[in-house]
Amino acid sequence: MFDCEIDTSTIGVCTDVQIRSWNSKKCELVLGEYDINRDVKSPGGNAVKRAWGKRLYTLIEDCFRDNFSAEQRARGYLVENARNYSYALLSTIGNPKLRAGSIVQIKRLGEKFDDMKFIITKAIHLINAHSGYRTYLDMTVAVGQCDTQPSEPPPKMVSVLREYDEFLKNRKEPEPPPEEPEPEFSNLKWTNTEGEEIKKAHVGDKVYLTADVVNLPEEQFVCYSIYEQDADDDHDFIKRYSERQIEKGKFKVEWTVTYTEDRDDYNSACEEKEKGYTLPEYFFNLRTKHNNKEYMSADSSKLEVREDAKMIIKDDRKNQIKIMKNDKSAQTDKSASSDREVLLNDLEFGEYIAGED
Repeated sequence: MFDCEIDTSTIGVCTDVQIRSWNSKKCELVLGEYDINRDVKSPGGNAVKRAWGKRLYTLIEDCFRDNFSAEQRARGYLVENARNYSYALLSTIGNPKLRAGSIVQIKRLGEKFDDMKFIITKAIHLINAHSGYRTYLDMTVAVGQCDTQPSEPPPKMVSVLREYDEFLKNRKEPEPPPEEPEPEFSNLKWTNTEGEEIKKAHVGDKVYLTADVVNLPEEQFVCYSIYEQDADDDHDFIKRYSERQIEKGKFKVEWTVTYTEDRDDYNSACEEKEKGYTLPEYFFNLRTKHNNKEYMSADSSKLEVREDAKMIIKDDRKNQIKIMKNDKSAQTDKSASSDREVLLNDLEFGEYIAGED
């Protein structure tokens, strides 16, 4: 059992389609024509032809360069136009095989519609307590095909299509660009003016934050951050600055050691009670942003603040100075460094004199 409603109209239905275009390179007219007497079965077109004769629809477009392309466009429009002749609504017992895109033929509709085929444009499957399982269809007339085929394309068009098919067959997908290596920081350490790694320094000393850098241009900004280390990992921030200090894969920046109270370590209380002060410990890390991505290094080695005193020898001369023990044996002497300074703790107990080497 089914209910069917069919609405037919010849308004806008044509029997012939003509496409006109202009080939500007060859300065000639491009013309493509198609009618319902060829391979397009159009019930609406036949009805129009019986009632009024030929009804021509002409399109003027500028996108065609040969007659074959224009003819194929004319045929496509004629197929689309033929579907406007009849529109059907059908309600029937539920059938899951009925779905959009299927072609159906409805019997017992009378001689006019028994041989007509419809294409389903919309299918609704509904289940409820009142009517059970029902299927509701929206359909338009399906344009049939006959034995007559459209005209063959010209040889030149066939050659072009074959060449394009061959191109698609042999085309190789382009290789993805190689991934750019990510920047890396390594070997973060503290050094003195001679470039030697140090673990301890006095307050006021000039030290250098150094690191090896790869895969990063020299003009790239690098941000360094210095912290005073705490046992609870809640490190005290000392300084942060951004520098362009990369040269030949090395990062190097100068810093003057400052004093910062360290009251958060496990032995801070005992150290302050014993000495009256605490000694800070510093570390630093590096970070940068490259190609919209942020990179950060591991923490550097630790720099401890020394508690021993040092003697700085100052004069206007550039001679190397020696600190010599003031006795006849003169077995102990100590040369001053390039900064012309000597640590008092490095000297044995006794009387010394400073002299030129």
